[in-house]
Amino acid sequence: NFIDIGYRFIPKYWKKGYGLEAAIACLDYGFNTLNFDVIYGSADIKNAGSNKILQKIGLQFVNEFTFENIKANWYELKKEDYGK
Repeated sequence: NFIDIGYRFIPKYWKKGYGLEAAIACLDYGFNTLNFDVIYGSADIKNAGSNKILQKIGLQFVNEFTFENIKANWYELKKEDYGK
């Protein structure tokens, strides 16, 4: 039971800023419209771009975990910390 932020793009749209724009819009909608208390995110530890986006929008690293034999980073952002 958690709300997580996510986005997927085909490679020709990588590194164009769309992931960051989508992530910012998702946070705004999640906290300000849907009134969530916490939003989570995860990214394959090898996916530098997604990890960078999650950190850039303010999510804080919590821990590393393995899902279907893939190591991933787990992040969270609490509503009270949103926008700081």
